Amino acid sequence: LRVYAMTKHSLNFLGLNNKLNDENVLYKNFRGMQIWKDNRPSYLTFDTMNIGNGPYGSIVNENFLISHLLEQIKDRNVDFLISDELTNIHNEQGKGVDLEFADKQKIEAGLVVASDGGNSIVAKKIGVYKYGSSHNQRGLVAHLQTYGHNDFAFQKFFNKEVLGILPMSYNRSSIVWSVEPDYYEKIINLDESEFIDELNTKVQSQNNISVAQNAPFIKPPIFSKLLSKRVAFPLNTMWLETYSKGNVAFIGDAAHSIHPMLGQGLNLGISDASVLDDLITEQLSRGANIAQSYYLDEYKVRSMAKNQAFHGLVEMLKIMYFNDNRVIDGVRD
Repeated sequence: LRVYAMTKHSLNFLGLNNKLNDENVLYKNFRGMQIWKDNRPSYLTFDTMNIGNGPYGSIVNENFLISHLLEQIKDRNVDFLISDELTNIHNEQGKGVDLEFADKQKIEAGLVVASDGGNSIVAKKIGVYKYGSSHNQRGLVAHLQTYGHNDFAFQKFFNKEVLGILPMSYNRSSIVWSVEPDYYEKIINLDESEFIDELNTKVQSQNNISVAQNAPFIKPPIFSKLLSKRVAFPLNTMWLETYSKGNVAFIGDAAHSIHPMLGQGLNLGISDASVLDDLITEQLSRGANIAQSYYLDEYKVRSMAKNQAFHGLVEMLKIMYFNDNRVIDGVRD
């Protein structure tokens, strides 16, 4: 069910630009994004058609993305090693990393890049502390048949929830609906017809939208049919105290996670990989040993600064939109 809104940089880094086809339901360009809050007059519209700068981004299906990445490494010098639970790591800066597994397999490496998710076993084993908190929300994901405008992404805020709509094809969209536990229990148990009615009521009730803005308000698509199961996941924010220790670097969800309201989690992880790739390439071009891990200090500086700035933006949007404070609403509008 997972789909991702990917930036041009992410597509380029993963070698996807020449693979994508608008007729493929697994991929869809979209030209912009519209953000607004229920029962408020203002809205934000980002439309690349106004600046002639190509698509705003691309929606890519997770299965298609994984298949592409596996295909990309077929002809490269990559070994897949599937083992039991990681039991021990000996990580000495400047001397590489030794890994031991429950099945007695041992691996030696000059550098370990951990991308093992928000509950990173590697981080726990080498003593890297994790900070974070729960949003007390669940993200409900589903694919739906639609009609209406479908080359925009939409984000509608309510006082205690946010609904994101991502276009997958001309008549198919994916939603990520971030809701509190009580409301989640209500909507997950609705039958299909009731769920569609509830969703359309939420999306189409623009109420006080003002038309006196530079860009016209774009009506979101209307939902007509469920095309998948409804699944959900807990929403948390997490970050490690450091993105590297010794000869181990952390990227993606192993290093940080944010609220999905702007759909940028994967792009931030790919950006981590891109920064690390540049630094490793520079290290190797000078004939240096990647076990000499001083370059990881530069990786920490670059990636942590970027990700913390984006985290600050998300928290600011939460303050601006997740509230029923008239003063804050008035300032935002």
